[in-house]
Amino acid sequence: MGVHDRDYMQAGSAPGPLYRPGRLTWLIIGINGVLWIVYSMALNNALKGGDPSVYRFFLLQLELHPAAVFAQGKVWQLFTSFWLHDPRGAG
Repeated sequence: MGVHDRDYMQAGSAPGPLYRPGRLTWLIIGINGVLWIVYSMALNNALKGGDPSVYRFFLLQLELHPAAVFAQGKVWQLFTSFWLHDPRGAG
């Protein structure tokens, strides 16, 4: 029996709306885009002397803090810290 003979490989057997090729990719790109816009606006607001609470929230949740990863179980910080950048443009 080849892989093409299996039930899940047959047309019409898609279990949900995210199954179609490319749909999940566009969802991830969209989420990243929205988060980038919110992060950029929060950073810009904080740099101009506005309320830094949203920017601080992003840093506390997304920036890598090894103590938080191990003590509080914030394992996503191992991956989300890749997308944060130095606000001064250095580095």
